[in-house]
Amino acid sequence: MSELLNLPKWAQQVRHRYEGGVASVFCLHGNIRDLQPFVNQYLPLPNLIVRAFTGGKQLVLFYSIRTGLTFADPAMEREFCQFLAVHFSLSGETALAAAVRNGTLAPQVQDLFKNPTFALPLLQKLLETRDKVALIIEDAETIAPNQELAFLSMDDRRNIAILRNWAENPKVRQKDNFVFWLTENLSDLNTRLRTGTPHLDLTEIPYPNYEERLSFIQSELVEAKVKLHDLTLEQFAHLTAGLNLAYIRALIMEAKKSGEPLTAQHVRQRKEEIFHEEYGGLIKVHEPEYGLDMVAGLEPVKRLLRLVTFILRSGNRQDAPMGIGFVGPPGTGKTYIVKAFAKEVGLPLVEVGNVREMWVGASERNADKVIALLRSMVPVIVLYDEIDQAYGRRGEIGDSGVSQRLWAKFSTFMADISLRGLMLTVWATNRPDLVDEAIKRPDRAGDIKIPLFFAAEDPEAVLKINAQKRGFKLEEFGFAPIVEKVKGFSPAELNAVLTQARWFALEDNSTVITFDHLMRAATTYTPSRNEQMIAYMEALAALECTDQRLLVSPYSEMSREELMRRTRELRFELASQGLL
Repeated sequence: MSELLNLPKWAQQVRHRYEGGVASVFCLHGNIRDLQPFVNQYLPLPNLIVRAFTGGKQLVLFYSIRTGLTFADPAMEREFCQFLAVHFSLSGETALAAAVRNGTLAPQVQDLFKNPTFALPLLQKLLETRDKVALIIEDAETIAPNQELAFLSMDDRRNIAILRNWAENPKVRQKDNFVFWLTENLSDLNTRLRTGTPHLDLTEIPYPNYEERLSFIQSELVEAKVKLHDLTLEQFAHLTAGLNLAYIRALIMEAKKSGEPLTAQHVRQRKEEIFHEEYGGLIKVHEPEYGLDMVAGLEPVKRLLRLVTFILRSGNRQDAPMGIGFVGPPGTGKTYIVKAFAKEVGLPLVEVGNVREMWVGASERNADKVIALLRSMVPVIVLYDEIDQAYGRRGEIGDSGVSQRLWAKFSTFMADISLRGLMLTVWATNRPDLVDEAIKRPDRAGDIKIPLFFAAEDPEAVLKINAQKRGFKLEEFGFAPIVEKVKGFSPAELNAVLTQARWFALEDNSTVITFDHLMRAATTYTPSRNEQMIAYMEALAALECTDQRLLVSPYSEMSREELMRRTRELRFELASQGLL
């Protein structure tokens, strides 16, 4: 009983379902390559299964197409060879019977077992006729890949039928046997094995949470005799959010080998490298440098975001919004404000990239990986930039249902109320009309929708802040004539003016941007923009706004009916030009 209490939560649930007769075939997916806690040690998943689930089993077998069959101990191999010898003798395969009579699988027999078409019928026979058998199938997706039935070979179809039969076959279910399928990404496993099978249990193995990482780090640092330099145990545990225990152990072992203490910079650097190797462009972890004080103007927006900051820092999860949307034309600083807000809150900011790929099943696999990672990183702020371009919509067609499946995965994830106050979904778009309404609604990602309008509210402050961020020196002068020149410019366009002023200064061999440099830039820089498109995007942003105090003139004076009429007119004009 004490060992049961020391099992991870997922393992306790599996054991309870097995002992209750709910299921005898279990598909473990997710963080299967990690170390798992068991009593006072950490074990690879296959070893944990043996220690925690196979007590009293007479046969414990591991199968993969890479290694064929392996066994928990030599005595079990001998017993299995006796089973094979009888089977081969009865079927008239005398050469194969002779090859296993010495109690070990001869190399030629082991090679045959690497072919699932040969192995699976024999393993089914074993499960139907023997009691107290535990079978662990590693890399199950290599045996039953997730492809349309029409594209599968006859051998693949037969393998899938056999695997599915194990969860449904009364002869198998009545025995005191169980089977584990291990697959990293559930979406890689054939759909027929994941659905419509009531006696199959799908169990996700999560990434370690903060408490689990902290406990592991404490024990590993003591055992490895590694010291921390500029971070505490708690900070180390926070910094490693998103990493599994195996990666954390590798970090500690690297420090032990070098003889140097672990530093925060080294942990951040290795984490970035690991994420790049593991996830490619699927996610990016931002470390913002500036807070909301470095956002020019937008005082109502900043007041609202500082209130959300207070709520998140206070830990009162029920007061926290589920999601915030930033809506407005390009160049209005949506992403910059998100980063400044994240800096203010003090939580990690993780940007989700485009999960779509051209290969069958790859997009869903990427989505599953990203969602599992984000769950492990809470508390966290998750950014979906240009959300209208990266994710599908309900009812979207033309890509074999990929868009609808992605939409379903991410919308369900965003709506998980158990993550309220732990994960804040933040999204940005200039085309909210292309984002599904179900994602934008309250209690998903639309509790707060903030409109951002094209013209910078305070051009002087934008120019000064950008100069400060970029390390440019500005001469002291009055900005009024320059502000008049750049009236109506967006923050991005103002930054472009500043860049051009810097070039004028370099031409004069000056390290200081003077009034003349900035005035010349403001005069010569010509914005390239479609005014109608900008007006259309601003109207859309105003329609999405959830707090009327955030609107500016003329939108603050317009009724909703007037706004909708204005939006329709602009849409018609742009469509007639072929721009929508």
